[in-house]
Amino acid sequence: MFCVVYQWKVKPGNEDLFRQTWRDITEAIFAQHGSLGSRLHKADDGTWVAYAQWPDEKSWSDVDKTVGVDLARAKQAQCLEAEVRVVFKLMVTDDLLKNVSS
Repeated sequence: MFCVVYQWKVKPGNEDLFRQTWRDITEAIFAQHGSLGSRLHKADDGTWVAYAQWPDEKSWSDVDKTVGVDLARAKQAQCLEAEVRVVFKLMVTDDLLKNVSS
């Protein structure tokens, strides 16, 4: 399994729109590119962090081809103080995370 950790700095007052655009983009990627899902977190420094899981790095590399998310990406970009940052690309070696329905 391959994972990617992302980080965003969202402009104050734009958190709800950011979260909705993140959901819209993530759901499209999940449906079109075989991602294994993602979780969004708010960090104690005020930034937003997500990690996404993929079967392999090749599946992840195709996300730029996601159809129908241009508007959501444009809205998300307006919410941000800087572009999304890929913090880590990770290969899973041991997995003890319990999968719980949200």
